[in-house]
Amino acid sequence: MVSLMLVDAVSPPWFRSCSWMLYPPMVSLMLVDAVSPPMVSLMLVDAVSPPMVSLMVSPALSPTHLLHMRDRVNKVVPALADGFGCTTTISWRLDEQPLYPPTVNDPTMAEFQKDVATSLLGSENVAEAEVLMAGEDFSFFCQKVPCAFAFLGIRNETIGSVHNLHNPLFKLDEGVLYKGAALHATTAILFARQFGPSASKDEL
Repeated sequence: MVSLMLVDAVSPPWFRSCSWMLYPPMVSLMLVDAVSPPMVSLMLVDAVSPPMVSLMVSPALSPTHLLHMRDRVNKVVPALADGFGCTTTISWRLDEQPLYPPTVNDPTMAEFQKDVATSLLGSENVAEAEVLMAGEDFSFFCQKVPCAFAFLGIRNETIGSVHNLHNPLFKLDEGVLYKGAALHATTAILFARQFGPSASKDEL
């Protein structure tokens, strides 16, 4: 198991489990069903630049949808451009970096991490996070081993800890960090007991 916890100054000092992380689209065109909506983002270049449209594809809610979206773009975009007398160049820049997968918690590990947090902080301080439109490097770990991604809420209006992590006004409430340390340590200990060498590989 790999477990990652991010501090979150917007939320109260709670522990929140997060299931997915996605990039934000600008102008969205939905290619598949609305239940799991991968997006295609369109950005128009100003009139001073050469007449062109740049398409940027946002990761989907699952690796399967991400690959489906890539295939659809490869088929639909050239046909659409040809209909307007335009040409297209599609580059996924795979020589620079792989396709960025969504961060999806393993259900067993997410429930295990939630149980650990509840035992330490109480159920009133543990909540399930909503799907977020942001990118996360942790997704590559989740492609290899069962993972749990979570937030450690540090909101404290008294000291001004109320802004998101990437906001220039972000302020860390260090008084909450001991909870994160305790969660990591307890998670590691209990994981070793429950899923250690004596545990069945099927449990992992």
